[in-house]
Amino acid sequence: MGLYKIKGSTVWHMSYTDDEGVQQRKSAKTKNKKIAQLKLSKIELEIKEGTYQDYAKGKKKTFQDMVDRYLKEVTPNKKLSTQII
Repeated sequence: MGLYKIKGSTVWHMSYTDDEGVQQRKSAKTKNKKIAQLKLSKIELEIKEGTYQDYAKGKKKTFQDMVDRYLKEVTPNKKLSTQII
């Protein structure tokens, strides 16, 4: 995991391992190293907390995938009387 610059590029890029254990490399879309580090730190924290969501992967999700995730993550926190079984 870390920051790097690609030869000929003026912006920083970041490398990290996502929540599925896959190595990801993305542009931080900034020329400022401190901002790039903050973006990378935010992603790393979200991965550790289990709240990381790769929006590029979201384009491949179906409505049923979203319903299943809602039922798993949100429904258990609701009052039993409001849950539809």
